[in-house]
Amino acid sequence: MEDAVVGTPIDRVPLYPGLLSGWNGPEDTENPQNWSVHRRCLITASLCSLNVCYTLSSTTFSTLNTPVAEQYGVSTTAASLATSLFALGAGGGSLLWGPLSERFGRRLPIFVGFSTFLLFHVSSAISTNFATLLVSRFLRGVLGTAPVIVAGGILTDIWDPERRAAAVMTFTMATFMGLVHGPILGASVVAAHITWRWVVWITMIVSGICLCLALTVLRETYQPTILQKRARRIRFRDRDWAVHAILDEQQLSLKEVYRNYLVRPLGLLMRETILLLVSIYLAFVYSLLYVFFEAYPYSFSHVRKWQNMALAALPLLSIALGVCIGGSLVAWDTCKRYNRYVKQYSEQRRVSHPNSLLHNELAEERLPPIIVGGIILSVGLFWFAATSNASVLWLPQATAGIFLGCGIFMIFLPGLNYIIDVYVNCVNSAVAANFSFRCLAAAVAPLVSPPMFRTMGVPWAMATMGFLSIVLVPVPIYFYRWGKKLRTVNLTPPSYRVHPALRTNISLPSVPLELNNVEIEIPPPVWSSIGK
Repeated sequence: MEDAVVGTPIDRVPLYPGLLSGWNGPEDTENPQNWSVHRRCLITASLCSLNVCYTLSSTTFSTLNTPVAEQYGVSTTAASLATSLFALGAGGGSLLWGPLSERFGRRLPIFVGFSTFLLFHVSSAISTNFATLLVSRFLRGVLGTAPVIVAGGILTDIWDPERRAAAVMTFTMATFMGLVHGPILGASVVAAHITWRWVVWITMIVSGICLCLALTVLRETYQPTILQKRARRIRFRDRDWAVHAILDEQQLSLKEVYRNYLVRPLGLLMRETILLLVSIYLAFVYSLLYVFFEAYPYSFSHVRKWQNMALAALPLLSIALGVCIGGSLVAWDTCKRYNRYVKQYSEQRRVSHPNSLLHNELAEERLPPIIVGGIILSVGLFWFAATSNASVLWLPQATAGIFLGCGIFMIFLPGLNYIIDVYVNCVNSAVAANFSFRCLAAAVAPLVSPPMFRTMGVPWAMATMGFLSIVLVPVPIYFYRWGKKLRTVNLTPPSYRVHPALRTNISLPSVPLELNNVEIEIPPPVWSSIGK
């Protein structure tokens, strides 16, 4: 029997007749990793554009607290809920779109989620009361996070491990670029003396354009979904109703989703020391971004008396510059130190192709950039605090953002890589727990930052953040020295058991990996591959 599209014999597993469990050899044209580099680059670029639109929309309201408060007759602290609920919704969205992408493929959740995300822009823009605005912002956070969550799985589908690192780093940098430019967009609209509702319309228009472009580029990349469609074609072509794929044997159970994507991540976070401490560190640096979105406009407009809000928000661009520098340093460290160490270790262990288990053994080698980034971040925080007085020239204070952005990125991306490498056999749960914890911290930051700056003043508030940063610096140092003794690598949840046919035919959703002549079933990262 031959496939009508590929034209090569269909692989059948003798013990499971009719089951399509893998590609038709390494040259299968439906395998996303066999697509042209041009197409894969376009897919990566479209994902980055959707990511920028989402993160841009998440932070635009951080500089709109005053006009929103005046519009609805609430306090500026209450107006900060528009930003906090968006971040909180992102945490909830991570628990929704992950399991949906494993059942319905990558493409459908992205377009359903992002299309409804666009629709709720309308309810935000025409809201006549504060409650409607908050509900709309929360739902936009839940729905718009679909491409952010699913993108990790798509990048895993289309890129081999050697090229995937560059793609994921680009996607992560796009996240920070959107976050940083959001407050600048909001402040520019305020400075133009037009209604704050135009911020919503602008982000809706840009997001709609990016979604239309993504529709023309993005194809289904999830192997089980592709094989399911292939099996359907064969059934109707050959009238062989026994032909089926793995997804045809599975059902989306709410009980399984509840246990695998809610209970297990939280349980793992509570009982795993490494995951808890690293998640606290990453949540701290991620929430710092939301603190800076309040600190920069407040410091330059209220302390230095800059009347133009757009001008007061422009120093945030120094954080974007720092993120670019931090990304370059992480890339240099990966190429010059980490990859060379992996190659030497592979030769010692006689492993021809480094795999997830090998990276698990070398997980602590991800930590040196975090140690350096923690020091750089602490320097940037104290630098910002020391130069925030109006009597000091504005340029040194703006320059502090370079250290802040560089330090945050050098902690964030290697930290995610460390979690993925340590919890290689339950990576989905580990990264879901970390993502939800980060979103919770980001939701709290906009609520506590304005009162903190008004009460303590910018110098002492930022110095407090600097002291907290110093307290967390020993965390990666401790794990670099003793982390291997603490690690737990025998977490194999029952839900990750796969069809027996896949034990002899390498394919998703399980990847057999060989290390020292031992074959072990390892579930691949799906949405949680970001940072890999």
